[in-house]
Amino acid sequence: MVKIPKRLRWWFHPKDGSNPTIIKTSVNGKPYVARGIERREFLSKSAKMAAVGGLGVALGSMGFPAEGAPSTNWNMGPGSQEVDVQYLIFLSGASWYRRDGDTGKMGDTSEGDSPTSDPVPLINRAISALSGFHGATVYGARRIVVNGDFTSSTTLNITTGPIVFDHYGAFTYTGTSSAVIINLMYTAFPGGFPLGNISQADNWIHLGPIIGPNVTSPWNQNATAYGVTLLNYLESTLVVDSINGFQDCVRIDLSAAGAIVAGCRFVFKTIVACVNGIHFVGDGNGAGGGGHTVDAQIFTCSGAGVLIDLASGASSEYNMWTGVCNTNTFTHDFVNNNNRADAGRSPQLVMFAEINFSHCTLGPLDVFISAGSSVQANQEIVRFIRLAIMQKQLAQAFTAATSLAVTFPYPEVDTNYGVHVDFNVNVGGYWITAKGTSGCTINWVTNTTGQLSYHLYR
Repeated sequence: MVKIPKRLRWWFHPKDGSNPTIIKTSVNGKPYVARGIERREFLSKSAKMAAVGGLGVALGSMGFPAEGAPSTNWNMGPGSQEVDVQYLIFLSGASWYRRDGDTGKMGDTSEGDSPTSDPVPLINRAISALSGFHGATVYGARRIVVNGDFTSSTTLNITTGPIVFDHYGAFTYTGTSSAVIINLMYTAFPGGFPLGNISQADNWIHLGPIIGPNVTSPWNQNATAYGVTLLNYLESTLVVDSINGFQDCVRIDLSAAGAIVAGCRFVFKTIVACVNGIHFVGDGNGAGGGGHTVDAQIFTCSGAGVLIDLASGASSEYNMWTGVCNTNTFTHDFVNNNNRADAGRSPQLVMFAEINFSHCTLGPLDVFISAGSSVQANQEIVRFIRLAIMQKQLAQAFTAATSLAVTFPYPEVDTNYGVHVDFNVNVGGYWITAKGTSGCTINWVTNTTGQLSYHLYR
């Protein structure tokens, strides 16, 4: 109930009988201040409202995050901004610039380089500038990000690792040598550790799409044009988005004496339109490595999807391969690579989801696992192949015959092997006789002329 007294005080009377509340007061046009109990309630409510208002002002004046401001000042120039990398290299106009991610300040540029459009000298100066953060007892990678497209041949000389190097942009190469060369310039480790200074390992390099000069099949217009060449790389990671248009898309070159590419993780998202997808090459005295995990999607190679072609002075053993390779597939030239005491000729574990087995040449200890293998077009062999000692011969010709004696390329240790045979003509069934460690005889029902391909399995 609301009543208006003579002094124009406005009250609200609750029905429960509690004290009334002043809604509005006015005495001769001035605010009415309550007296007695009314005054005490008025002052109490006013104090509470003032406290809430003060808290709001205090909150409004606080900075975020709520846990408090940093105890040190940021060394940032006017208008600059900190980023989560040590160096950010970017293209502006015709020149490249380096920004320090710790301070946000601008640093080195390519304006003094010739040409100014080439970012590679600036990139290597940035790598060298990080050397003060590392050493034999100091660990932890520093990150360099390069944003922008360029065409210059790039050599990444990792003087003191580890670094994280990210290139976001396309690299279109028109030259006749290597588009990208990666060289970990390792030093001797105290105590003679054979793989160099381990604090230089654990690098992580990511490269954007690399487009080569060989643009028409069979992609051999420039026989020395290579996509990514690794000279030395130790216990590190390399990720490449896509590579196409080269003689070798990836070339692991162990030609130099003492060269080491060992214990690495390689991810090649797409390798396509080239002569060889991944090529191990070299005959350097004491060069080698191995122990890699390689994940690759390889398509449309006129040569080999994977070619391991190492002479007696180099080796790359115990590598594990995963992915897809539905092209002229896996060639392991183990015959020339005969310097290994394990007689395994650099054994490989190959687990491709799809593989064209008829174009493979394998070492005697190479192991293959595949879900979609074929000896000839549209002809599946098996869904699981384990070839503990694996040999094969393709396209063995016969004329008006019902048998063919074959000699294995490499002697078997015993006669506990099986023989799988495929013919290009209908022979009505086949069986094996005269099994020996050096060869066997393949027999069939129908007298005919044609070719056969076989492989051994255990």
